[in-house]
Amino acid sequence: MVKYEYPRLHFVVQCSKGTYIRSIAHELGNMLGCGAYLEELRRLRSGSFSIDQCIDGNLLDEPGFDVSPYLRDANGLILQPAPVL
Repeated sequence: MVKYEYPRLHFVVQCSKGTYIRSIAHELGNMLGCGAYLEELRRLRSGSFSIDQCIDGNLLDEPGFDVSPYLRDANGLILQPAPVL
C-alpha cells in the first residue's frame, strides 16, 4: 500500500506476466465487503524496460526532436526465444 485517501487505495504490485491486477482489486473488494475496481492502472516496468526510460509521446511531434539518445543499442538487447507450436 502506497497511500490511502478515502475511498481510494493506492498500491504497487510486483508480479509476473499473466497476473490480472483488475481481478486482484475485485477480490480485495469482495473480501472487504465493499466492492472495488481500478480507476487507473499504470505499468511501471516490463522486462528490462522501465517507466523511467520513457519519453513523452508528444515530444515526437516536435520539429527537430532528436530521438536517437533515447533509443537502445540493438546489440545490447537480449531476445527471448519464442515457443514453437
